Amino acid sequence: MSNSTSSHSHSAAAAQSHADSADAQAESYDAVPYVGSSCPESHPDALATMATLFGLKPTPIQQARVLELGCGTGWNILPIAQNLPNTQFTGIDVSARQIDIGRDLAKKLELNNLDLRVMDLQQIDDAFGQFDYIICHGVYSWVDQPTQTRILEICKNNLTPQGVAYISYNTMPGWHAPLTLRDAMRHHVADITDPQRRVTEALMLVKWMIDNDHSNSPAWQATLAEEARELENKPEWYITHEYLNDHNSPCYFHEFNEAIQQHGLTYLSESSLTEMAAHSLDEAGRKAIKQLSPSIIDAEQNADYLRKRRFRKTLVCHESAAIDRDHVADRLVELHLTTALQPQTLNAQSLISNDTVTFISPDQQRTMTAGAPLLKLSLLALSRAHPQPLTVDNLLTQINLLLNECGANAVPINDELHNALKKGLYEMLRYGGITAMTYAPPLTTTVSQCPRASSIARYQAQRGPTVTNLLHYSGHLDIFGQQIVPLLDGTRDLEEITQIMTDLILGGGITLANADNQSVSDPDDVENLVKQTLDHAMPYLARNALLVA
Repeated sequence: MSNSTSSHSHSAAAAQSHADSADAQAESYDAVPYVGSSCPESHPDALATMATLFGLKPTPIQQARVLELGCGTGWNILPIAQNLPNTQFTGIDVSARQIDIGRDLAKKLELNNLDLRVMDLQQIDDAFGQFDYIICHGVYSWVDQPTQTRILEICKNNLTPQGVAYISYNTMPGWHAPLTLRDAMRHHVADITDPQRRVTEALMLVKWMIDNDHSNSPAWQATLAEEARELENKPEWYITHEYLNDHNSPCYFHEFNEAIQQHGLTYLSESSLTEMAAHSLDEAGRKAIKQLSPSIIDAEQNADYLRKRRFRKTLVCHESAAIDRDHVADRLVELHLTTALQPQTLNAQSLISNDTVTFISPDQQRTMTAGAPLLKLSLLALSRAHPQPLTVDNLLTQINLLLNECGANAVPINDELHNALKKGLYEMLRYGGITAMTYAPPLTTTVSQCPRASSIARYQAQRGPTVTNLLHYSGHLDIFGQQIVPLLDGTRDLEEITQIMTDLILGGGITLANADNQSVSDPDDVENLVKQTLDHAMPYLARNALLVA
């Protein structure tokens, strides 16, 4: 009798503790809303792509059910829901304020396939239904242990047999130093309740740590100062929720793996091959880590130790799923491929010879060199088609067209070529030179007479420079782009858009500079400059996946 009463009281206390934690979390996010942006790695297509590469048969994303846990205002799934109108999306969050913001936007965008709810994770049961894809971005490390357990229970109980769940979380060993900084900041503001003052005081401590060297360990001082500098220009909402909130519990990858196994789940992959030790290393590195690590879990954990990793975006599935890690390259034929990389310099001779050619991304952040003609032809064909992806068969056709342009003979499309191409594409995919997807997004690379951007991009452009494109990446518009994107609703032709922009500039709404960086005011000069700017801006928007087919 005594043991029963004790057990009941502990259970009740735990339930109350969780309720208090959930209420505190809701209050925190209501007071300081988390300002999110699109997370392309969490897109259902990214999950489906990785599942396909590892032998699963995921539900096509065009007809799936998607659940996001901790969706905030819906900033991540709203653009996806708009581009996949036959897919059903559900988002839940404990913050009523953020859900209200998301509902308001969904109503303005006339999204009938998105259901946003104010809910605690504990309220989700079997009756809530099954989902093909579950997204849990920026939640797992930032909640209490019972809620972490509940997340994994939902992934087990509410995921379809071939379903995939995405869970992001902070990891050790990368968070060793940041946790010390976080502990110091929280201790410093322990008696302060005002959210803005908490951030201000915490940053004063951060500045003190940067400016003063009173440590008897120069290496540790340098480490702390480096972490502190990372926070100097971070926004208030980030510091509040990452460093000052009650919960931030990084874990080692092997600990996360043990937790999912306890719930009948298993490790599928990270959100891309470039994030996996078994694929991101070169051939010698892959062989070495395989000898050191008896399992993929050990390999990933060892790589985390080496790289001091601090964040993971992990995909999990049911332990009963038939994962096949041995034929990844062969499954590329089931996918669509693209690349934003462009050749720095290229001519017909360098394309078909073994000369090395460097391909570089538009933001100059990623480069890839290729010497083999098949790789160079593949990259060029994918680059020319970008952002429209190509299947492997379409790619082979484009390769032969390129060979014809170079005055070279077409190559016979046979098993030998297919195998060579798949091997080359796999190497480019694991490096991050190309992107794979399971479908062709509803975009166009052609600027029509009456161009149209997505309604969410038009909405975002009216409120700031950051917009989400049809590949679910966020990008920034210049002041001219912020003005023209809201006009691209498919009802205005380029002539009307030119006139609207000309009137805006003549009325002093914005200024537009000529090639000599001088503002113009003559009506004819302004109109000509607007036409020239549009001639450049519209193909730019198309190449950045902002125009709807």
